[in-house]
Amino acid sequence: MVKHARCRYRSLCLLLVFVSVSPRVLAADTNWLIDFAAAKKLAAQQQKDLLIDFTGSDWCPPCIALHKNVLSKSKFAKQLGQHYVFVTLDYPRNKSKQSARTIQQNEKLKNLYKIRGFPTVILADSSGKSYDTQVGYSGDRLDNYMQRILTVKGKRDGKTYKFDQSGRPEMTAEQKAFDELSKVVNMRRVRHLIFCQATPEGLKLIDQFLDRYPKSKQRAEVTYLKAISLWNMGSYQQAAPAYQAFLNQYPKHELASLSTTRLVQSYVRSDNPQQAVRAIEAQGQRNGGIVLEWAQALSMLDRSEEGFRHLEGYIAEAEKTGRLEREVTFLKGQLTQLKMIGQPLANFEIKTHRNQQTINPSTLKGKVVLVDFWATWCRPCLAELPRLQNVYKQYHQRGFEILGISLDKDKDALDKMLEARNIDWPQFFDGNGWKNKLAVQLDVHRIPFCVLVDAEGTVRYVNIRGPAIDRLVKKLVEANSEPDKASEVDQPRNERRRVGFRRRGRRSNQNLQR
Repeated sequence: MVKHARCRYRSLCLLLVFVSVSPRVLAADTNWLIDFAAAKKLAAQQQKDLLIDFTGSDWCPPCIALHKNVLSKSKFAKQLGQHYVFVTLDYPRNKSKQSARTIQQNEKLKNLYKIRGFPTVILADSSGKSYDTQVGYSGDRLDNYMQRILTVKGKRDGKTYKFDQSGRPEMTAEQKAFDELSKVVNMRRVRHLIFCQATPEGLKLIDQFLDRYPKSKQRAEVTYLKAISLWNMGSYQQAAPAYQAFLNQYPKHELASLSTTRLVQSYVRSDNPQQAVRAIEAQGQRNGGIVLEWAQALSMLDRSEEGFRHLEGYIAEAEKTGRLEREVTFLKGQLTQLKMIGQPLANFEIKTHRNQQTINPSTLKGKVVLVDFWATWCRPCLAELPRLQNVYKQYHQRGFEILGISLDKDKDALDKMLEARNIDWPQFFDGNGWKNKLAVQLDVHRIPFCVLVDAEGTVRYVNIRGPAIDRLVKKLVEANSEPDKASEVDQPRNERRRVGFRRRGRRSNQNLQR
């Protein structure tokens, strides 16, 4: 009996040494294991679940904040340690302190759990089967973070888990306001990025917070939330000054680069290309997104050749250094589309969706045409529809046509949308989605996407959005009308008759059956 007791004691000691001391098993914080197999074994023995933290300890600001504010706290270890074995899987840039075995294990687990951002915290049973995943860290306080985990576990186990709130400090009015704001806009972090659900109510709370707490530690986040909310709501004219305000106050913030790109895009989408060009030219370093918007803005100012040179130069430099292969591939596709400007519209022949009428560039000649790639499931496309309907109503009788290219696969969904929205311009539908005949021909990979063609059949603008559509359609329609007006006054009578015949022909082309 004594011998068996000694054996059991020795085994327990060895287990404690293995779990508590071995550097191969433990992270620097001794509450956290780094050996996944050992963690699963311990969880099974103690009848606990696993709490797995995927982190980037030396480069990821939200990961560092989550560790500092929540995961490293003794209260977290004490109370959640009753239910979970903690595992940390680190992906640092400096891997000199990690063994080859740990690096290999972590890469395998990142693929197994399909990790797309850091930090990611996964709750799993003792076998490693996950039942909850939380990506990012939005600055939640310790108690709030713990309560969420215990609520998830309680629902899974059919129990109610509570934690000891003794000694919990009273929240200040500022903390309460930020907590309420975060919940209303559903603020969340993925790596250094901030996401939110934009609503008028949330925007109102954001403005109230900025007014009441000018020295808040969360002011940078909330200032950015205002800009991204306006952006997500499609209020680009208001988003531009909001992004500029963020950049003025926080020029070295980790979100400054993205905010600069969004600032320029806001100018472009609100049809202020000249302001976009000025903002870009004021930048010292320019990423691919900014250079692309530069080319887009210049094309809207009829300076497309200049835009091509900037974009080609950036691509050539990126290829020379061998960086950002995916970005370069994307930019090349965008450049190909922009280079349609000044060229005849690509040759094609299709039949309209409803009445099977033949359409090709020849049948469209003499009219200003907007070729619009869209789909019934595309929210930005649907948001643009009222504008297109207004432009169509205003200029259709003056020689303007829209040709819709539907990337839907569901014919019934398309028919219902056309009927519900009263869309009466011609549509092309082949049911192939992204492999739609014209989408493939024009290398379309994002929608909404449009091509604006003048009456001579030449592509004049590509991928214009918002109020730019109104301005540029009006410009081309009026330019198309001027020669006819002049010819009726200045040309001899016999030539006037020929011009009149041509105009009647153009009007007849406008009556394409849908």
